Amino acid sequence: MLPRMGKHWPYVLLAAVVLLAPLAGSWYAARQWSRDAEFEQTHLMALSVLRRSESVASQAEAAANRLLAVRGSQPCSPANLEVMRQIDLGSSQLLAVGYVEGDRLLCSSLGMHDPPISLGPPRYINALGLELRTALHLPLAPGSTRVVGVRKGTAVVLAPELITELYPDMRNIVVGVATGTGLPIAGRGAFSRPWLDRLGRAKSISFVDGTSVVSLQRSSRFDLVTYVAVPTGFIRQRADALFAKLLPPALLVGAFSCFAVLWRAREQRALPAVIRSALRHGEFYLTYQPIVELATGRWIGAEALIRWKRADGSMVRPDVFIPVAEDAGLISLVSRRVLELLAIDAPAIVAIRPDFRFSVNLSQDDLIDPSTIDHLRSLLTSGLKPTNLTVEATERGVMEKEAATHVLKEIRSLGMRVAIDDFGTGYANLAYLQDFEVDAIKIDKAFVDTIGTGAVTAQVALLIIDMGRTLSLDLVAEGVEHAHQADFLHDNGVRYAQGWLFARAMRAEGLCAELTAGTGVI
Repeated sequence: MLPRMGKHWPYVLLAAVVLLAPLAGSWYAARQWSRDAEFEQTHLMALSVLRRSESVASQAEAAANRLLAVRGSQPCSPANLEVMRQIDLGSSQLLAVGYVEGDRLLCSSLGMHDPPISLGPPRYINALGLELRTALHLPLAPGSTRVVGVRKGTAVVLAPELITELYPDMRNIVVGVATGTGLPIAGRGAFSRPWLDRLGRAKSISFVDGTSVVSLQRSSRFDLVTYVAVPTGFIRQRADALFAKLLPPALLVGAFSCFAVLWRAREQRALPAVIRSALRHGEFYLTYQPIVELATGRWIGAEALIRWKRADGSMVRPDVFIPVAEDAGLISLVSRRVLELLAIDAPAIVAIRPDFRFSVNLSQDDLIDPSTIDHLRSLLTSGLKPTNLTVEATERGVMEKEAATHVLKEIRSLGMRVAIDDFGTGYANLAYLQDFEVDAIKIDKAFVDTIGTGAVTAQVALLIIDMGRTLSLDLVAEGVEHAHQADFLHDNGVRYAQGWLFARAMRAEGLCAELTAGTGVI
């Protein structure tokens, strides 16, 4: 059964979050992985185009050098025509080689050209004198465009499709090669000149430009830049395919997490009723954490701690049931049960040590409830004296200042001591301490733990100690577990402490046994 909205709305919200989080995470992971994979693939494609372009350029350069070596005074002699044919046959990526005069191709590996073929003016000239003429329509290859490179009277005819048709099955991609100045040499699809600006002087770059993933590669040997642009739709297709694979486990994780949260909410919703039952059936009991005088090691008292053992033998931690009791308005019943149990346990203990002090915790609800005074007064009928009792209030508990002030003053009028618990973690300040006329403050374990660690919060313990001394308050340090902590606290004027260094919390019978045996007695 789903929990009703109200106090449990955070659980409902959390359930929705944990259900959707794996789905959102899987979708995000699929998108990121697909994007990274597309970047890598586009990069490799541009690198492949560069390798092909450099191979073509290398063959063209070698052919031009060989033609220059045999040119002589009659470049179109039968001997040179034979050389041209041999170069052509031995060059897998060249369509033809030949000699030019001005802007006219005189002869080539295909024979004499009479009249010579006009090539037109060059569109690009590099520092070495290489001239490029692109997108030419030559009678050598009717219906196709060609690229002609001319250097020192030699000509090399190239077919752009040798580069652009590397990926014949991917007709919707942009692929090609351009000069370093941005002149397209061979390409399929529109080349964007600003892409070169993105490349700058780098060797390579990959980026998203509008609806395309673009990758550029610069040649280290020639003045060439290759480019590939793939539609981002490929990323979406790849992401959808991957997400389809991730969806079942993501749904399983989300559903399991959602079930766990809702089950927890159901348990939390049911827990108040279980607490009421536990109060009726006597499942709560007290343990006592000894409070020690640091200078002598004497046990001067103990803090009464509520514990819950269910009928099946399982334990419920205080940090679980106390917040639930507070939210459900049951904490006053729990506090009343603490006083009832203390009235049962305490007489045997004070019979051994008449001056022994018991500390009990009161909640925020207790501090604004006038009936708290009646419950404390009834505790005195068990034989305890007011001097045997210290009431501990948390800093959060004194936020209702006016009501809390009245109750705390009534407690002091009974002759009982008042201490502020977990000092330094809540809202109390110097003015509060003066208004409430407290007798002691307890230094929270969080600050005791930092002693000797060099942590910034280690200084907070000293500030609390100085405040306590200034107001002539007793100081009790909580959670002392190491000797160096105890030494530090004693050396800085802290009078009392409690923690596992001295003793763990124990049942009343164990405390009586320890006191009878002389433990904690000087």
